[in-house]
Amino acid sequence: PIFDATATSGVGVMLSIHDAPAWASTPSGPDPIQTANVVLQLTQLYPSILAVELFPAANTATGWGAPPNPSAYAAVFYQTYLALQSQNRQVTLIAAGLTPALPGSGDTNDLDFLQGLYASGLQPVMPIVSVRMPDTTKEVLALPTPEEPRVLRHYEEVRNVMIRNNHLEGMIWLTNFSWPSGTINLADAT
Repeated sequence: PIFDATATSGVGVMLSIHDAPAWASTPSGPDPIQTANVVLQLTQLYPSILAVELFPAANTATGWGAPPNPSAYAAVFYQTYLALQSQNRQVTLIAAGLTPALPGSGDTNDLDFLQGLYASGLQPVMPIVSVRMPDTTKEVLALPTPEEPRVLRHYEEVRNVMIRNNHLEGMIWLTNFSWPSGTINLADAT
């Protein structure tokens, strides 16, 4: 599927757009203009859409559809923002869907990716940074480590990056969370 829509108390919908089709993809990721056009058309067709999460897990090759690149993501995000503004659409864009990446996974560390979004100048148009925790591990109150960031309290590290970049008014939305499965992950067994 290209998107998921989640109703929020019958008032509006948050749309999560992922898996860009071939016609909307480039070697560096989703095409900014095609993405902006799709989002604009969807928000015009479905006025109940109040928020759009663009390409969650953008810091992973699976989520981005190409090697993760904060500058390329910022271009897609900004182009979509401009398209919505040009049509006076009152839709909030939700950035990144940051997903903790294990060292050696080939994915970009989500904190480094977020720092790259700030370096690309995205802060003024990025009111919400989303975090996805599909593979939480360990106990709920465990502190994250560089070797194991997939714990619930990882959001505190995300917030610290936001604070260091003076994004004090920015919010974090946890848009995906899975409890630890109860099985021992290979990394936890040692």
